[in-house]
This record gives sequence, structure tokens and C-alpha cells, in this order.
Amino acid sequence: AKLHPRLLCKLGGSVFPFAFAVAGPCAILAVGIKLLSRYHGSDDDEFTRLWGLQGGDQVVGAAFSSVSSLLGFLIVFRTSQAYSRFWEGCSTLYQMHAEWLGVSSSLVAFCKRSRAPATDVLAFKEKLVRLMSLLNGVIGMDVAFAATPEDRDGSTSSSRAFEMEIIDTEGLDEESLITFDQCSHKVELIYQWIQELIVEADCDQVFSVSPPILSRVFQELATGMVNYHQAIKIAQVPLPFPYMQTMELLLILHWAITPPLMCMWVQSAMWTGILTFMQVFFLWSFNCIATELENPFGEDLNDLPVEDMQRSFNQRLLLLLCPSTTRTPVLTPDAMKEAVQLDQGLVQDLRKVKTGLMKKTKLGSGIRRRRQSLGHLRQTLTDLQSDDGGEALSEDDSSAPRAASHDTTGKDTISVAGGERISFGRQVSID
Repeated sequence: AKLHPRLLCKLGGSVFPFAFAVAGPCAILAVGIKLLSRYHGSDDDEFTRLWGLQGGDQVVGAAFSSVSSLLGFLIVFRTSQAYSRFWEGCSTLYQMHAEWLGVSSSLVAFCKRSRAPATDVLAFKEKLVRLMSLLNGVIGMDVAFAATPEDRDGSTSSSRAFEMEIIDTEGLDEESLITFDQCSHKVELIYQWIQELIVEADCDQVFSVSPPILSRVFQELATGMVNYHQAIKIAQVPLPFPYMQTMELLLILHWAITPPLMCMWVQSAMWTGILTFMQVFFLWSFNCIATELENPFGEDLNDLPVEDMQRSFNQRLLLLLCPSTTRTPVLTPDAMKEAVQLDQGLVQDLRKVKTGLMKKTKLGSGIRRRRQSLGHLRQTLTDLQSDDGGEALSEDDSSAPRAASHDTTGKDTISVAGGERISFGRQVSID
């Protein structure tokens, strides 16, 4: 982590100027009260009696701490809610751009093997790019001015939509532009135009894909509109008014009672001003941060750069019209040879892996068979010993396979591979 001194000195988009303008007079007031009481020769007891606080220092301190704690909790809660609204608005706007670009890219790709005339295909692409750029520009201005009371009908956002960078709106016919200017719900109008454009192109066989694949485009368009309404919700619906009113009142009361209480508790006039300034400055700073983050759309320095996003969106749309974009890349002969060699190498590696697995399987099967034979031999010896009543059993090679038999001498014997025999009675001996 690094400390960036430039951030401390940057004033653009900072909340420090406003917080300083509020905390500065409060600190000056505290220092003035302290110096005035000293000028008149009043000690701390007289100052306390003057403000009616005699005999209740602990009570006053507890009350002030409670108010400060409550105010800090309310401000932190408001800041967390504002931060969540800011990132939700940012996420919905970028997701909406991704949906619009996905729709445009898919529709242009569907024209790859079109059976329609080339002029019809080109006209469809040109209209699609213009309408998509117009839709995104209107949405950008709509969410930017949705919070203002005078723009509840969308008049301000629609009139300023053409201030943004929009791809050749003069290429649209005059009747469509008049309809657009007179409509009060311009986003929904352009959205309907785009859907009708897709349906007409499908009827003219501009697309070379089946209808189920084409239906995905309408789903992405609908998802983009859902994100648009999510952004409008954030822009138009602020935090509840009673909560905001109560917190503002607490801030003002805290500003008013802090100077005399600091004068009563602190002996030095300098530290009285410093401590008063710090409390008021940071509380109002966090309150200003929450105010800046509640609505991420607009023209403030801390709002999302809607105009820059519109320019970037237009560049991506124009990329779809470039002839080099519609050309599918092909592999060179050298790349084909390397691909064949790579495939052969992968086949050989797979064969080696398969052979290794087979060897491991055979080895494991052999070990399991030997363990089963040894267990069976031990069980046989145990049964024979229990039947004969022998007391001890010794074996020289327990891993060799054995077979039980009865000798003519009356002793039980076991034949061992290699010609050896194990006999046991009262005692076990090896012949």
C-alpha cells in the first residue's frame, strides 16, 4: 500500500471543501467562546453555571456521547447503503451495454450466409447500428436526469440526448425523427423499432439461422431492458425522506452543542478548536460521501462517465460494419502442419498414459491375488492347528502357496512349493 499525497490535495470531486466550510465556523465559534470566557475572568465553574451545566458533567457527557454514537451509526448506515446503490447502478449499466453489444454482434453474425440481396443485408446492418447507438444515448441521458423533478416525463433527457455522440441520426427518415421527438417514452419506442426491424429482416431471409437461435436475441434485448429499469429505479428512488430529515437535524444539533461542551471539557483554547473541528469535519464528510454515492448517474465528477461510455459503445458498434470484421480468419499451411503434429503428439501421449494405467492395473491385480492366497493359507493353518490341538506353529515361507495333506505316519503335513513339507503334531518341524 502506498500513500498518495495528490489525493489529499485534489479538490475535484472532493467532499473536503464543503465539510471544511461547515466545520471551520464551528471550530472558530468554540475558540471564540473559550477566549471570551477567559477575557471576562470566568473560570470553568462559572462557565458551567453560565450555560446551566453545573453538577451534571457526567450526565451531559453521557448524553453527548449517546448523540454522537447514534449520529455516527446513522451516517455509517447511510454510507453503506449509498455504496451499495452506487455499485448496483454501475453493474446494471455495464451489463446493459454488454447485452446491447451482444445483440448487435449476434445479428450481424446471423447475416453471414444470408440469401437476401447484399443491399438488404447492408441496409439492415446500418439501421441496426444507428438504432442501437440512439437507444444507448437516450438511456444514458434518461438515467442521468431521472432524479430531477422537472424530468419526470423525460423531456429534459430526450432533448439533451442528441448532445451525446450518436451515430448518424440524420440518416433516419424525417417521419421517424418526428415520432421520436413527440414521444414521451423514447426508450420504449426505440426498443420496439429494433424488435420490428429484426422481425422484418427475418421475413426477408436476411438471417441464415433457425428461429430458435434467433429467439435468443429477443431474450437478450429483454434482459437489457430489465437492466435499464433497474438503473432508473436507483436514479428515481432515493433513501426514505424521514430518515434523511432526522439525520440532517441531528447533524445540525451536533454542530450547535459541540462548541460549548468542548469549552467546558478542554482547558486549552487551541485544543478546543482542534477537537471541535475534527468531530464536525469527519461527520459531515461522511455524510457528503453518502450524498455523492446515492445516485451514480448525473453530471457530477463522482458520477459514472456516461458520455465516455457512449463513445466507447459507438466505437464497438462501428467495428461491426468494417469489412475486415466480417471476414473469418483462416489458418496458414504452416499452422496446419503444426496442428497435425500437435494432434499426433497428443495421440501418442494418450497412448502412453493408457499403457501406464494398464500396467498399474495388472500390478495391483497381482498384489491382490497374492494377498488373498496368503490369507487363505493362514486360515487353513489355523483350522488344522485347532483340529490337531497343537500349541505352536512356525513357518519358514508364509508367502509360498501350500496344500494340506495327511502323511502315513499319522502326522498332518502341508506341501510347500519347492518340495518342502511342513508337519505338525505336538510340535511342528520342517523336513
